[in-house]
Amino acid sequence: MTVGTLSTVFSPSPVISALQFVQWLVVLVGLVGLLAIWAPGWRTVDVLLWSYVAGHTLSVAYSPIGGSIAGRSIGLTHHPNAFGEAGVMAFAACMYLWRRSEQVWYRAVVAACAAAALLSVVTSGSRAAAAVIAGLVVMVPFVERSAVKGFVLALGLAIGIVALPLILQSSSDESALSRLAGTGDALVADQARLNAQNFGIDMFFQHPIVGNGFAQAIYVHNVVLGVASSIGLIGLLGYLMVLFVMARPIIGNHPNRRLAYLAWAFIAITPTVPALEDRTLWVPLAPVILLAMNMRHERDVGWDAVPDDVADAVDDTPAPRPATTATETPR
Repeated sequence: MTVGTLSTVFSPSPVISALQFVQWLVVLVGLVGLLAIWAPGWRTVDVLLWSYVAGHTLSVAYSPIGGSIAGRSIGLTHHPNAFGEAGVMAFAACMYLWRRSEQVWYRAVVAACAAAALLSVVTSGSRAAAAVIAGLVVMVPFVERSAVKGFVLALGLAIGIVALPLILQSSSDESALSRLAGTGDALVADQARLNAQNFGIDMFFQHPIVGNGFAQAIYVHNVVLGVASSIGLIGLLGYLMVLFVMARPIIGNHPNRRLAYLAWAFIAITPTVPALEDRTLWVPLAPVILLAMNMRHERDVGWDAVPDDVADAVDDTPAPRPATTATETPR
């Protein structure tokens, strides 16, 4: 907030910069802070994420009869890339929701919603979204700490590589898979992104410490580079610290650590996103702050000894206090 204010004051367009800065603070501080102050239980978090997934699934269902841009589906969003971004975040949410119940009907619903999210990524033509989905899947064996799942994943990847030429042949030129292969307007988009990247780099080196304000951040088309060019290296460090806090829990032992898939999806997709305050990404990301706040349960309770199904059953109750030992003096 400090460097953002300074960069805005000394920006060539302080009014426009201030408007953009306030919009960013609404999600970066306001939305995340609201969730932290509210601190709802995990069942409420499930309801919030299910609302997002259900909304995106409705958007996918509407996409065949809705509009499109250059042959790329947009669903109920305003742009194909936004449709793909929503698909990524909905897919990441499903990766968390999958473990919230072991009932067959429940997991069938989650799988169907995940399939709809994957379909939206493919039909949106977003290459970045497709790559992020693949990255999330690759993370599964490491997050689950399972050699068997790693073997199954490797087998699936091998089959996918062998079948890739057939998949590309059967895909339209505007699909994400075909655009990854360079068809459609992929080359034009690549040149546009390269021009935006060069613009951001040039702007960053003008004022690398305090930045240039937010008036032109959207033209960089890369959130990380946009933050660096807007508020400089010091501001970028603070922004990365926020993301670290929200991404780190996935390597812990909290039973709901899979919620951090949303943070990793956010980190992976934002280098291709122009708007710092993209609500499509920040709304499902915000609940991850609750996971970071609950990491202390690992130290106080010791989740290593609690099975996931048992922990999930009681995760809306207050954390039990550690038992006192015989050597402690009662108060």
